[in-house]
Amino acid sequence: MLSPLQLKGHRFTTLEVKSLPQGLSNGRVEVSTRAAWSRHAEHPGEWHVTLHVAFGPADAQSPAPYQGSAEIVGIFTVDPAWPADKTEELVHINGSSILYGAAREMILAVTARSTHGEFLLPTLNFIEPPDQAAPTRKRTPTSAKRTSR
Repeated sequence: MLSPLQLKGHRFTTLEVKSLPQGLSNGRVEVSTRAAWSRHAEHPGEWHVTLHVAFGPADAQSPAPYQGSAEIVGIFTVDPAWPADKTEELVHINGSSILYGAAREMILAVTARSTHGEFLLPTLNFIEPPDQAAPTRKRTPTSAKRTSR
């Protein structure tokens, strides 16, 4: 069964990854996200979602190996049969989750050829009430993870 939210395409508008000389492969990373979403003016079933992800060391004692940011824009369609009163929540939760997954994979690919090796951002939970007024959320620091080969 297909999801009522379908990704038509996505593009990175910014991508920055910096290797930290003092960074540790198991260092603690802090991640913050900011999401914005809007319905297309001429095509009511189409939505644009912009996700900004920033990451870096959570503390100086055990610094993450990398810091950086990414901004990714996705274009989504919503099934017209989906309840209108639940559309914004669907777009926020699922759209942000899909774009965050794409950002995680892009950062993993870039760091695979970087100083400290592959770096995988932690998985995040976007199931929070959508709040366009305050969409930035800081995430609890976690240990940075390197993937095994």
